[in-house]
Amino acid sequence: VTSKDLIYADEGFRLAQNKDLAMGSEHKFKIFENTDGNGTIKHGGDSGNLGITVKAGNTISFGSNGTANAAQFTAGSGCKLKFGGNKKLETVTGGVTVTGTLTADDITVDNVTINDNTVTATNFSGTATQANKPRITGANTALNKNVGIICLDETPENATTGSGTYQDLKATAGLRFNLKDSILKINGDIIAFASDERLKTNISPITEALSKVKSIDGFTYNFNDTAKELGFDTEVDYVGVSAQKVQKVLPEVVRPAPSSDDYITVQYEKLVPLLIEAIKELSDKVDDLEQKLSDK
Repeated sequence: VTSKDLIYADEGFRLAQNKDLAMGSEHKFKIFENTDGNGTIKHGGDSGNLGITVKAGNTISFGSNGTANAAQFTAGSGCKLKFGGNKKLETVTGGVTVTGTLTADDITVDNVTINDNTVTATNFSGTATQANKPRITGANTALNKNVGIICLDETPENATTGSGTYQDLKATAGLRFNLKDSILKINGDIIAFASDERLKTNISPITEALSKVKSIDGFTYNFNDTAKELGFDTEVDYVGVSAQKVQKVLPEVVRPAPSSDDYITVQYEKLVPLLIEAIKELSDKVDDLEQKLSDK
């Protein structure tokens, strides 16, 4: 049928299978039923034969010649998006499956499952079946916030986060931290720093050790209201020294306090070398006195 005017068909047009209804000056835009019995809308020009095919089972496919090499949508069953013929995203019953790299400025998900790869995130919370050398930087929040790490071995204990609860880093409770009271409990020895002389240079003796020890006062005390604002318990009795007095005679053992850089604290274990030298000086004085007494 050839006509330059409109053609009307009360009963519609019916074409045999694989016979198309072509439109346009070059007849590139076509609608037809393919050999599989699927309806196809196709453009046969420079677009790479881009087509849309409606298949049995409520499925629509987008791609070259109407194949599903770009996208496929199934009513009631989800969709698949492809790149280069390879599936990259698929909606499934439990959510979305992504194959390859996912890049996003902001993403919110209920669960993330990653196999044999690395996760880098600005803000991240969750659990890992196995983590190798993870580095976690906690939020810059007050001491009473729920910030912590839980690592469990093959026999996990019940562990929860929150103020006042213990964060067990081993199911055997070998390392526990009480967030509320700021108490770290360790079963076993603590090995830190390095004492091997082969690693040291500029070794100098501690002089006038006894005089320095005498200038330091030991006392019992309670934390004041300012310390309470930093998270310290004002009801507990403590024993200690003045960091300012220690700083005058042995500044090497004084550091900024973890609670605030506005205050200082003493590394008590590093006072041991001073005490050793003070005992040696005192021992020499005792030896001198004993010698004088024996000479009389």
